[in-house]
Amino acid sequence: MTRSLLPALLALSLLATSGCSTYYIERGLNKLDHDNGFGQYREANGEPTEDYVDKIENARTRFERAIQSHQRDKRARLNLGLSFVKEGEYEKAMEQYNEAIEIDDEYSRAYNNRGALYEREGNIDLALQEYDTAIRHDEKFAPGHYNAGRVRFYEQNKPEAGLRHLDIAIENEKKNALYYYVRGDIHAAMGSTELAKADYAKAVALEEDFTEAADKLAAL
Repeated sequence: MTRSLLPALLALSLLATSGCSTYYIERGLNKLDHDNGFGQYREANGEPTEDYVDKIENARTRFERAIQSHQRDKRARLNLGLSFVKEGEYEKAMEQYNEAIEIDDEYSRAYNNRGALYEREGNIDLALQEYDTAIRHDEKFAPGHYNAGRVRFYEQNKPEAGLRHLDIAIENEKKNALYYYVRGDIHAAMGSTELAKADYAKAVALEEDFTEAADKLAAL
C-alpha cells in the first residue's frame, strides 16, 4: 500500500465534553474513518462510493446534533470540519475550524487542521504559521511537529529544522509509521544512511504494507 505525505489531520476523541454532545460525537466518530482526512472509498472515476457518502453524512448529522446540544463544543466543531474535508467541502471545513478557535484560541488541533487546509491550497507560509501556532500552544503536540517538520524539509529544504520537529513528534507518538518514514528521508538527505535505514525499518515494522518505506530501505 502506498502512503501519501498529506498533512496529518485530526479527528478528536472524547475528552471532557458535555454529556449529551458526547453521545453524538461518539456516534459520529464510529461512522468516520481516521485516515489522513482526505477520504478513501472512491470509484474508478474518482467519485466517492455511495456507501462512503452515506457514512460521512451520518457522521456529520451526529456532529451537528452535538453542536445543537452544546453550541460551544470545540470538539464537535473539529470533527464536523473533518467530515466536510472528507467530502472536499474545504470552505465549510475552514468555517468549523475557525469556530473552534474562536471558542478556544489555544486549541492546537484546530490550528493544525486549519494549517492542512492552507497547505492544500498551496499557501505554505500560512500553513507553517498554523502548525507553529499549534506547537506553541502545546509543545508536545506530535501532529503539529510532524507537519511543521515535513514542510520545512520538503518545501523549504531545511533538513536540520525538519529533523528537530520529527524527533519531537516521534518522542511523543512512537507508533506512527509516517513520522519514521519522513525522518528517514531527512536522515538520507543528510547522509546519515544507518539512521535512515533504522527509520525506514521501523516504519515497515509498524505497517508491513508500507511500500515506499520498504523500497527505500532496500535501496540503501
